[in-house]
Amino acid sequence: VACDTAIYDAIADGKDDRTVELFHGYTYSGHPVACAAGIAALKVYQVEKLFERANKMSGKLRELVFDLNELNIVRDIRSYGMLAGVDLEPGDQPGERGYELMHSCFEEGLVLRTSGDTFVLAPALIAEENQLEEMISIIRKSLSKWAA
Repeated sequence: VACDTAIYDAIADGKDDRTVELFHGYTYSGHPVACAAGIAALKVYQVEKLFERANKMSGKLRELVFDLNELNIVRDIRSYGMLAGVDLEPGDQPGERGYELMHSCFEEGLVLRTSGDTFVLAPALIAEENQLEEMISIIRKSLSKWAA
């Protein structure tokens, strides 16, 4: 992609010479196709009322996740909207429990993101209540082996 020298100079004037860059050449920074995809995605969010739906479902997710607090393996829980993080009591090795939990949940059909002994939940904004319940049920079942 090329542009007229006058246009480039107008963009570059007044900038530090070390940082002059025309940011419209990357797929993530102003590229027309990326912008069109972003606008289309925002339209879907509006038409499908995904933010409103997520706002309604977030209370159910919070309730289900915080019910895991009754397990002694759970150290800390936090949530915001349709995002939750749960810290587990560490095992003998750092990250051991998170790793085992991830594999156990996968065997039950749930892909779970872990980082060390923390797992993160970020269900799709289209998730139904019964799907949230199933997700927590799989996690609870997997955690039960340490919850003596």
